[in-house]
This record gives sequence, structure tokens and C-alpha cells, in this order.
Amino acid sequence: MWILLFHLFPLSHMLRLVLHFHYLTAAGKAGIYMSNSNAFSHLTLEERRIILTGILNGSTKTAIAKTIGKDKSTIGKEIKLHRSLTHKCRMPLECNHYRKCTLGRQCTLDCPDFSPFHCSRRDRSPGACNGCSNWTRCRFDKYQYSPEDAHRDYRAALIDSREGVNLTSREAEAMAAVIKPLLKQGQSPFQIVTGHPELGICEKTLYNYIENDVFHETAGITVMDLRRQVSRKISKKKAQTYKKRADRKYLKGRTYKDYKEYLS
Repeated sequence: MWILLFHLFPLSHMLRLVLHFHYLTAAGKAGIYMSNSNAFSHLTLEERRIILTGILNGSTKTAIAKTIGKDKSTIGKEIKLHRSLTHKCRMPLECNHYRKCTLGRQCTLDCPDFSPFHCSRRDRSPGACNGCSNWTRCRFDKYQYSPEDAHRDYRAALIDSREGVNLTSREAEAMAAVIKPLLKQGQSPFQIVTGHPELGICEKTLYNYIENDVFHETAGITVMDLRRQVSRKISKKKAQTYKKRADRKYLKGRTYKDYKEYLS
């Protein structure tokens, strides 16, 4: 079978196929293949190390995903999110014709010879430069994936998302200085966030900050400053939590209507 494949495919493709075959075989022997029940759980450090092994062997995202029981989009997002730039291209732009450039490699988009560089290994699959045979000769941006760094960043993001408001006192004061006059003008949080992208938050986050009294001490901003919060009718579900009207049985026979009947 291997002799027939050598006649059908180039040597480079065959080397990649052999490496990928050994990688998958070793993974299967080690019991790394996982069931589909693992598709909805977070990536572990061991799974991230398997992803690195797949990148080193030049495996596709689909092959790596099948090995650890994940969707291929999960592998692609993981590599793209946690890969780090280890070498920055010294040229202004990544051009395919940089070796034959007659303009001193001062690349611009208006250059007639400019041809953007695209690397299938870096930009498509697997998405990182680990294990690339052209590593030492490549002069373009290089990205590497580290499972330990990726897992550390994942844990840090997981902890930060559960610690509450991620704002310092200075950041809260600067944000309140922008928000307060706009709320006084009757603008909604959506209008404020849309008109001031430098705030770096979404509409839902701004609502959460105001409802949790993040700006109450620094600028005196409360939910009563929201235009629709004041005029909004209380829902039936919330109305059930309030105290019901007091019993007025003690007024029986003592109302103004009873008084008029008494006079008549």
C-alpha cells in the first residue's frame, strides 16, 4: 500500500501523511480518542498539549478535533486566540516579491508589484507555525502556540470573569464623567455606547454597571437616571414581590358613603 501511495503522491505529501498517521496511531494507543460527550466541556491542559502535537505534525483542525472529541471550530478558535507573535516581519507589508523588490522593500499598497503573502499553515490550518520546515528561512510574521500559556490565559480569564466589576477607581471616574452629562440629556445607554466607542463596553455592561451602583459613589449615577427606568411599568412578576395592599375591613361602616346614608 505504501509503495502505491509513493507513486501517487509527492514526497512532501507522503511525509506529512506518515507523520499524521503515526500521530493518530500514538493517540489511539494512548487512549486519547474521546467520545462526543466531551464536545461541550472546556479544554484541559492535556487536550491543549494534544493540539500542539497536531500542529507540530501539520495535522488539520478537523483531524485534531476528531482526536480530542471537539468541533473543528473549537480548535480553530483556540489556536487563533492563544497563539502568540514570536517574530515580527521587518518589512512594512508582507509581500511575495520582497526578494526581487527594486524599491528597497518600502512596501505600500499602491505599489504595482505588491502581492500579499498568504501562508496556508499559518493562516488556515492548523493556524500556527510550530514545526514548520521553513521556520528559519521565513521573514514574515511567525506565530507559535504554547499549551501552557494558553491554559494559563484561560484560567486567568475564567477567574476574572467571576470577580465582579473589572474596573479601577480611576477608570470608573473617567467613564462616569462621560456618561453622567449624557444621561442628564436623556440619552439611553445604547446611544451612549454607540456614540462613544472609546468606552470599550457594550450596552448590557453599561446597564449592569449602573444597576450595580458602580458610579453611585463617584458621580451619583443611579438607576433613577435612566429615562425608561423611571417611566417603565412594573411587570406582574416583580409586582408579586411587593407588599400587598393593607386590609381595610376596619373602615366598614365608616366611609363617606356610609355617612351620607346616615344623614338621609
